[in-house]
Amino acid sequence: MAHGPNRSGAFACRTSGAVPPCAPRVPFSADALRSIEAIVKAAAECLGQNPEASLSEIARAAGVGRVTLYAHFASRAEVVDAAMSRAVDRGNQALDAVYLAGDPLLALARYVEASWHLVDQARALLVAAQKELPPGRIRELHSGPAARVETILARGRAEGVFRTDLPIAWLVNVLHSVMHSAADEIRAGRLTSERAAGHITATVLAAFTPPGRPVPEPGAGICRPDPRRRAGACRTATAGISELSRTRAPGEAVRTTGGLARVRPLGAGVPVR
Repeated sequence: MAHGPNRSGAFACRTSGAVPPCAPRVPFSADALRSIEAIVKAAAECLGQNPEASLSEIARAAGVGRVTLYAHFASRAEVVDAAMSRAVDRGNQALDAVYLAGDPLLALARYVEASWHLVDQARALLVAAQKELPPGRIRELHSGPAARVETILARGRAEGVFRTDLPIAWLVNVLHSVMHSAADEIRAGRLTSERAAGHITATVLAAFTPPGRPVPEPGAGICRPDPRRRAGACRTATAGISELSRTRAPGEAVRTTGGLARVRPLGAGVPVR
């Protein structure tokens, strides 16, 4: 069990296997909460730049002493856990703004594009978390994003665009593993951040397509009215590797499957971001 301050300032026990069970603690003072926030913020920044950053470096960046840091966090694992939790919370807030309804292929591509940037920004922090935290805790931290993917996959399976012969949980793990592998490839200098989302999308579309079905092209877009252009023209919202720059009537979606473009009207009332 590991413990750390929750948003109310009281300590909450968490199952991470890092340290013995925590003891109940009284709510923190305003000064203590400010110190905790400074430590967690500094940990996220320091570990985000260098996963090997020491607690002394984190304390110095937070403007506190090691004694103060250890008064709130009993181990490096707890500091890493708190920093990772902060990053995941911010990531969930960012994903709240991403439109994941509608066409499951487009929703998956949008999720990859948005999530990849979060992983890219926090890839060094993730390295620290993988060294300090047990796999179960990392899965717990990823439960929010995982639930979003599960919803997209369930909808896609119902529509026949994603395979049903493998468990959804396995497909979610495949997606997250590919994202983490992309982070490793960038760290090794074999992939750039700009191309990561495209590689991820192409890989998971190939993995998720039902056996025997042609793999969709990993570039698609939704055409929506653009007031800056001539009447009837529209702009294409990208989702995946490439942007389809074709001009379509407002409210039409373009999907390329097996190299052939198919155009279908969007359902009435479907919001498009």
